[in-house]
Amino acid sequence: MDQQQQIVELFAEHIELASMSAAPLAEDLQIAAQLVVQCFLAERKILCCGNGTGATMATLLCDYLVNGLETERPAFPSVNLGAGGTLAASISKASNYPDIYARQIQAIGQQGDVLIVIVEQEACEPLVRAARAARDRDMTLLVLGSDNQGDITSLLTRDDLEIRLPTAGLARTLEIQVMVVHGLCMLIDGILFGIEDY
Repeated sequence: MDQQQQIVELFAEHIELASMSAAPLAEDLQIAAQLVVQCFLAERKILCCGNGTGATMATLLCDYLVNGLETERPAFPSVNLGAGGTLAASISKASNYPDIYARQIQAIGQQGDVLIVIVEQEACEPLVRAARAARDRDMTLLVLGSDNQGDITSLLTRDDLEIRLPTAGLARTLEIQVMVVHGLCMLIDGILFGIEDY
């Protein structure tokens, strides 16, 4: 197979997976947007963390919540727990790497905040500990990942939300995660500001 054909097949796989994922994810995204909007209306904040490429998605989501996706609007209170390299190094040295997110949640998490956990392919110990810390603070959990969330799933209550993405390899999963982040931000803007043109 030549390289051009490989690229054509890559796009075809993406289109097929995106098409298959749209309907199953639509209701979950609508519920997730409502959770986030209720958090903001209650003057609370969003905390985000992830592992592997999930950390990149957490950065992207916080960037869009603070700066907007495509429309100028007020900033939303959102914190990417993976953004502070110096703080992360300090926590890792002082307590233990698995507490890298949990310590920050213990410091700034409040009842009514929402913790968004973005799992690359499998939940790791820092994400599980972050979810436990959020549970201890009576925060809402929103977990975005595949079928292998491990111990995080056992921490969810009926007030939380788990969005399961189709299992399709790391690259295809990442592409769907980007679409989910864009869709979530689009819905939040639509609910709060009536912005629907994206």
